Amino acid sequence: PAIARMMESHGIEAYVSIQRGDSWADGIYNILSEEWANNGGVELERIRYAAEVQEFSSYLQQAENVLSAAVDEYGIEHIAIDVIGFQEVATMLQQAQDYPTVYEVVWFGSDGTALTSQIRDDAPDQASHVNLYSTLAAPAESQKYTDLYDRYWSLVGMPYGYYTACTYDIGWILAETILESQSTDALTLLDLQYTTAFNSFGASGWNRLNEDGDRYAANYQIWAYRLKPDGTGEDYIAGLYDFVTGQVTWYTQEIGYTPPTR
Repeated sequence: PAIARMMESHGIEAYVSIQRGDSWADGIYNILSEEWANNGGVELERIRYAAEVQEFSSYLQQAENVLSAAVDEYGIEHIAIDVIGFQEVATMLQQAQDYPTVYEVVWFGSDGTALTSQIRDDAPDQASHVNLYSTLAAPAESQKYTDLYDRYWSLVGMPYGYYTACTYDIGWILAETILESQSTDALTLLDLQYTTAFNSFGASGWNRLNEDGDRYAANYQIWAYRLKPDGTGEDYIAGLYDFVTGQVTWYTQEIGYTPPTR
C-alpha cells in the first residue's frame, strides 16, 4: 500500500513492474498490484527476471516498447517503472541508459533498493537521474522515539532504528500482558496481545496487529539518491508515508520540485 500511495501522490497513472522472480518480490508485487487497481491505476506490464540475472537488456527493451507506446496516452510524467529487487538493480540502472523512455520516467522501489551501497557507489548518476524513490519502514515521529534515540546513541554510539524500536515495543507488550494475566503461558498471552497492542503507541509508532498477528502497518520513509558536489552518490530522505492517514508528504525542498498531480 505504501508503494501504491507513493506513486499515486507523484501523479503516476500507469506503470511497468520489473521484479525479481522469487517469493519475496512476488509477495510485494501481488499486494501492490491489487492496491493499484483498486485505486484506478493501470498496470502496463509485469516483467519478471531470474534472481541470478546480470544482463537486463531484453527486459529493458520490453519495458521500453511498452512505455514508449504509453507516452502519448498518459504523458511522460504520468508513467513510471516500479522495480522490486536488490543490489542487482545497480547493474540494471547502468544498462537502462540505452533505453530513452525507460531512462526518462521516474523509478520507484521498495526496501530492497533503499540505502543500497551498490546503487549509491556503482550507479550514482543513473539512480539520481531516475530518482529511484524507495520505501523503508520508519518509526512514527514522536517525542517517545526521539528521547529513546538520544539515550541509545549516548550509550552505544549507534542509531536507534525502526527494528530496534519494534523490539523495544515487543518487550513492553509482553510485560503488560504478563502482568495483566499473571501468567507466562504463551496461549494465554496471545489472546491478550491484540487488544494490548491496539492500545499501545510505542517507540516505533502504533503497535496494532493484523488478523495474522503481524504488525498491521508502519510509517515509511521515502529514500532516494542524488549526487554530491564531488560526483559521488548519497542517500537522502525525499518524503514520508503516514500509515494512519494513508497520505504521502514529499519534501519538495529536498527533491527540488513539486510532484505532478494524478
